[in-house]
Amino acid sequence: MKLNQSKNKNISNPDLNNKLNNPARNTNDIIEIKRLVDLGADLLSTNGEPWNHTPLHQACYHNRPAVVDTLLNLLNKKGLAEKNLNMPSNPCGRGNNGKPVDLASIHPGVRDIIIKFLYENPFN
Repeated sequence: MKLNQSKNKNISNPDLNNKLNNPARNTNDIIEIKRLVDLGADLLSTNGEPWNHTPLHQACYHNRPAVVDTLLNLLNKKGLAEKNLNMPSNPCGRGNNGKPVDLASIHPGVRDIIIKFLYENPFN
């Protein structure tokens, strides 16, 4: 029996993952982002080598405050926020390890969203 990937949220779907990465980078379409996550897109998927950026990394780098806020809340609901916030990536000249907060370093509004999120959701 073949499982329907769009209904089984435990199966990663590369096409959905790519579709999630794109609006996080290029738009402020939080409705589409939520829709893709509901369909099963993996919030921790990356755009591959050499970048290794998750949707959160993309939104931080490209100064998308509403997207960052939405992604952090979605990640938190799935218990993945701490992992994603600590995932290294290509730093693109911003910081040493390319964590989302490093990529947001030149965007005070995005950086402040991350700091507020961390303050309100402390990790052990």
